[in-house]
Amino acid sequence: MGITVESYIDGIPEGPTNLPDEVQQLGVSPALLGKMTSLSPNQIGDLVIEGLASLGGGRSGTSFVTDVSDVLVAFLEKLEYRDVLDIVDKLYTWAARKIGINSNPRTFVQLSMDAMKRLVENSKPNLVLKFCQGLAMDRPNNAGPLIPIHRMPFGLIQYCIEFFTYTNVMQVGVTIFFYCLF
Repeated sequence: MGITVESYIDGIPEGPTNLPDEVQQLGVSPALLGKMTSLSPNQIGDLVIEGLASLGGGRSGTSFVTDVSDVLVAFLEKLEYRDVLDIVDKLYTWAARKIGINSNPRTFVQLSMDAMKRLVENSKPNLVLKFCQGLAMDRPNNAGPLIPIHRMPFGLIQYCIEFFTYTNVMQVGVTIFFYCLF
């Protein structure tokens, strides 16, 4: 007859084949989804946190991260791009603070993506990525980062970046590096 136990318990005599496509793809009974409407936002938040935690089943590593990432991507794909960026910015800021970055990295995700997009549109190499690699990656002999930060060319790079990001002529000042050039 095509009636499943779930459809019988949920009181849906037509069976799961007559449900909207979105509900069929979720793999969750409509009765359970209907119960979600009676929960408060805080209860739904707690349910999501517990659900993500149980998704891992106490495990960690690549498979756990993949499972959670897949769920988050499926959720994010239902949102507007602007909302996704706001969420990613907040996560990035949280992660930055977690490792001790005390500058304000808020909106860095949007800024870096805009910068990389502009470079791509103008057929330029991804200097945003290359600059980050130069600062984060160590030399093969572990003698510090690929771009030395305590000697040249860091001062020149710093001066150029700061100079070209000024938005007001009053921000331009003479730095110690400038005196070292002469």
